[in-house]
Amino acid sequence: MNKRKKLTLMEIEKLKVVATPLSFAQNKNLVSELSKNFPLSSINSDSIRFNNQQLAQFLKGADAAIIGTEKLDESLLQKLPQLKVVAKYGVGLDNINEDLLSRLGIDLLKFPGTNKRSVAELTLALMLSFSRQLNSYFQQMPKLIWNKQMGMNLSEKTIGLIGVGNIGKEVIKLLAPFNMRILANDLCDDKSEQKEFYHTYNVESVSKSEIYRESQLISLHLPLTDETQFLIGKNELSQMRPDALLINTARGSLVNFQDLKWALEKEIIAGAAFDVFDMEPFEDESLLKNPRFLATPHIGGTTDSSVWAMGRAAIKGLKDYFFQDDKE
Repeated sequence: MNKRKKLTLMEIEKLKVVATPLSFAQNKNLVSELSKNFPLSSINSDSIRFNNQQLAQFLKGADAAIIGTEKLDESLLQKLPQLKVVAKYGVGLDNINEDLLSRLGIDLLKFPGTNKRSVAELTLALMLSFSRQLNSYFQQMPKLIWNKQMGMNLSEKTIGLIGVGNIGKEVIKLLAPFNMRILANDLCDDKSEQKEFYHTYNVESVSKSEIYRESQLISLHLPLTDETQFLIGKNELSQMRPDALLINTARGSLVNFQDLKWALEKEIIAGAAFDVFDMEPFEDESLLKNPRFLATPHIGGTTDSSVWAMGRAAIKGLKDYFFQDDKE
């Protein structure tokens, strides 16, 4: 972190802190907590989905910012010479260029794991919803359509997880009662702690290709980087079983959406359940109306517990940042 001096309480009370996330602004307890610690704070009370110009105006004059999914590019940051630190609300960092922040002398506060349980629970909910055709029933029953469709049990099936960090581990813990065969692929598979976790939960470390070939459910839990962008395309989809379900609650651009549409239309795979998209809000009607596709509007971290945990972590991180001396 950049060198900074310890600030007095009076100096901290003069700092301008802004928070962009909609769910933060809608939580009265978080708003109160932020205001108590930083009296000159501003929140996104109008529930704006900022474009670049609006975001620049909202952040103008800010000493610190709590940022959700808004993109911080160089053209924006150059307009914010007073900005000292960014606290990430949530865990994804694909909207933030850490090297750019460092070059501009802006510190970044990260809080991994704050929403891991809520994302893991949504992942399980999507698996269960799709496997039992719940989306169809929710649409048909209000129309008085009584139409029983064949579902499948999760129990005894094979699931493959690509990415086994905080969220992937939580998914595996939730799957324990289903007695599934669990395959996994992660960059940390060779580390002793990862091996111990795999041993505890009977997880098999395998190649991605083996996951594609053998899994009836494939769940993605990776960050979006240059290496993982479009990880799943025609080649990978073509390797999957015809009864496979692809679940993505991580980042939309891990998957090529044109190739996904192709795979669903050609029945290369049985279906897909996504909470994240390459462009949000997502407006591809042809995919959204495909009965093989189940979608939610990026709600992985949108629970009372996760919103509180993410918001409190950001506020505490900023409080610690300004109160403590840099030890470098």
